[in-house]
Amino acid sequence: MTAGSVPSPSTRVAEIPVGIEPVSLAALSDSEAWVVNNLSDDVSIVNLNTFHVRATLRVGDEPEDVVLAGTPVRACVSVSQNAPGRCGVRALSCAPAAAPLGRRCARFTS
Repeated sequence: MTAGSVPSPSTRVAEIPVGIEPVSLAALSDSEAWVVNNLSDDVSIVNLNTFHVRATLRVGDEPEDVVLAGTPVRACVSVSQNAPGRCGVRALSCAPAAAPLGRRCARFTS
């Protein structure tokens, strides 16, 4: 890649160390991505401008995927073990706190 050129979708521009066994990724913006790490039971929030992990969130046993959606934006992380089908929702601006939402879902809110 030459200076000033635009990378193709398959051009590697960086390798960023995250948790153990990353299995899923969701981009919040052009400058931030959330990486789900299955074996380390966490999500790494990556700054794509500096190529560094800016935060790590413990989310439960064997997380599988994350969805970022809504206004304000919230993160929903699915976990595969303790309660199959559980879902956690966390507002990006608050600390996580669990509150049950029925038999198969837990919500993390402020």
